[in-house]
Amino acid sequence: MNHSTSTPNNSHSIKRSTLNWAAMIMLLFALPACQKCLTCEVHVTDSNGQSETRPYDDQCGNKTQLDMVRQGCEDVAQLLGGTCVCTKGN
Repeated sequence: MNHSTSTPNNSHSIKRSTLNWAAMIMLLFALPACQKCLTCEVHVTDSNGQSETRPYDDQCGNKTQLDMVRQGCEDVAQLLGGTCVCTKGN
């Protein structure tokens, strides 16, 4: 007579749960690395014809944040009659 009972194998679901947690933790560490940095300067020419570079902003963030910094730099440059130059960093 076979009295073996069938018990569910929970080791598969435990492994899956552990992998899910590990993936979420790795994602949390990876997200800040996805941010980009931007350094913007305004280049103007003064009344004596001398070129001058004025720092505008140094910002790290997502695309929307960096687009706002770039737009702000371009607006200031237009008001001053100069140009905005932004360089990307890590």
